Formats: sequence, structure tokens, C-alpha cells
Amino acid sequence: MDKIIRAFPGISEYVVFLNIWCAKIDINTYTGEIFYDETLREQYNDLFFNFYGLKRHHSSETIDSLLEKNVSVFLNCDNYYLPYHHFYLKEHTRIEHLILIEYKNKDGSYRVFDDVPEFEGNLSEEIILDLHSKAGHMSFWHEINNERVGNKLEEFKHLTENIITAPITHKEFFDKLLGIDMDDIGKLNIIYSLRNYSFLYNGLYRIVSKLAKDFNIDIVNYYCNVLEAYITKWLLIINLANKAILINKAAFIDRILPRINELVESEQEVNDLIYNLKTTVLPNIANQFLNNYK
Repeated sequence: MDKIIRAFPGISEYVVFLNIWCAKIDINTYTGEIFYDETLREQYNDLFFNFYGLKRHHSSETIDSLLEKNVSVFLNCDNYYLPYHHFYLKEHTRIEHLILIEYKNKDGSYRVFDDVPEFEGNLSEEIILDLHSKAGHMSFWHEINNERVGNKLEEFKHLTENIITAPITHKEFFDKLLGIDMDDIGKLNIIYSLRNYSFLYNGLYRIVSKLAKDFNIDIVNYYCNVLEAYITKWLLIINLANKAILINKAAFIDRILPRINELVESEQEVNDLIYNLKTTVLPNIANQFLNNYK
């Protein structure tokens, strides 16, 4: 989502990251295949698109012709062919990954921005054209309504009315995963594959930290600490799984199990946080501070 903010300066984290953390995962206990709930993904994308009046179009035009039209060009990529990605020449992308192409340099290379993983630099024309040909189509975004960009009153109102309090819980997922008839290295690989999924909780953190910055309220600063601790638990699990895979040490899963339990146990605190945001904090902020944005 940082690519969207980069492409359209002035739009708010309140809208861009709204409900992004509500994505759900499940696992097929026979095959170990992970499923992502695309319905929720579509719902929060629709909220964002509709608020700013953005429409996404596909085009078969060349990258250069799109850049000449002064539109923000997003290229759909398979990370297997993306040189700076940790999946480069290792693993094909199972979900869509977009990179933002900002402009073409005089030497023929293209300036590229990405947020997962973080990258800002140049890629050669050969690499970009290869990515383009393998993707099969170009995606670009067109801004329809500029009036709401930077309108803090409307953005905050949108957040307050649309934030979802659906509970975050991964107990059932991890119970299924750990109960699968699969060797421990296979389970560790599945855990490590959740690294991009775990980044979704940074979206909730971005909203809460923006609230803390815009409205100096002690309880919101406390919420930032709660979310940082929760995200840190995710990162520790992912990093331990990665380490175990690299040294091929299946016994590491015994070190990860207590961390998973800590993660699951801390989710009630995060759920309480979201509920209190929706029912108490946001209405109180609206009553006390919205006049500052009129």
C-alpha cells in the first residue's frame, strides 16, 4: 500500500490501510496448501477505491507510452523474476505483486519503487521488459477525484464509520498446521511463507500511530506499544522458522511452539484494542478534535 501513497501523495493511512489486517488464512490439512480469504481483501480495496474515486485499468500499451500519459504505472510481477526480491529465481508468486514504475531514466533504465520488500532504485530496460512480457498485462491507476485527497475531516470520518472489529485469531490455523501429517521442516516452510501475511498488521499499526501523531492521547500511545509487541511476536516466529530452514534443523519447531502460544494469547488484547478504537476512542476524538480540521 505504500506504493499507492507514493503514487498519490496526500492520501491518508486512515483510508489506505483501513481493515487490511482483517484478511483471514486457512490451510488444507491434507495438502498443506494455504488459502487467503479474497473476499475480505476485495472489501477493503473497494472501500479505498470508492473513497478516492480511483479506478484500475489494464492496458496492453508499452510502459513508455503509459508513462508519457503521466499516469502512475504499476507492473504486475512474478517475484521469481524480480532481482531484488528474496524469491528471485527461487519461488513463483502465488498472489499478485505490483511494483511502481515512476519514470524512465536517460540511460534507458526505469526508476522503481516497492514496499515489500523495500526497494527504491533502477532496473534495466531488459529486466522490466522481461517482467512485462511474463506478466501478460500492465496495470495502472487513474485518479478520478482529487477533492478528497488531503481532506482530513472526510478521511477521519471514513475511518470512524468503516473500521471493522472482526476478531483476530490464528489458534485454529496453527492447530491445523501443527496437526498435519507432515515433517517439521515442511511445517516450518509453511510458517515462513506467512511473512508477507504478517506484514498486514503493520497497516493497523500505521493507523494507530497516525492517530497518536494527529491526536495526542495517552491511550493511543499505549495502543502503539501493544501493536508493536504483537508484530514483534510475529517477526520472531517468522525469523526462527527461517533460521531453522537455513540450517535444516527441524528441532527448532520446539522453540517456535511457545512463541506461537504467546502470539495467540496476545490476540485478545489486540482485539480489545480494535473494539475500543471503534466504540470509544474514535467517537471521543471526533467529539473533541474534528473542529481542528474544518
